[in-house]
Amino acid sequence: MKRVENFGAHRPMLGEPLSLDITYPIQWHESRVNLAELAKLRYIHGWSRQELARHYGRTLNAITNYCQAIRRKNFDLEGLTVEEKEQIKWAYQN
Repeated sequence: MKRVENFGAHRPMLGEPLSLDITYPIQWHESRVNLAELAKLRYIHGWSRQELARHYGRTLNAITNYCQAIRRKNFDLEGLTVEEKEQIKWAYQN
């Protein structure tokens, strides 16, 4: 009986270099939601969280988190006028 020695894989061997010089643009995170715009839509225009989720393409939980962030900032958001801030505070309390 003939003995066969098995030294390594029986498949094609790849040579070096194994790299490509192609650059692909990627984005690691979603674009940010403008909290001032969201606050106006929610509290001045009366949009529901479900409507906001559809509009921004986010989950209901994400919209809830954004609303909490707006409240934590006491509605003091860049991009809102003093009048808009007062309208939002009034709408939130009522």
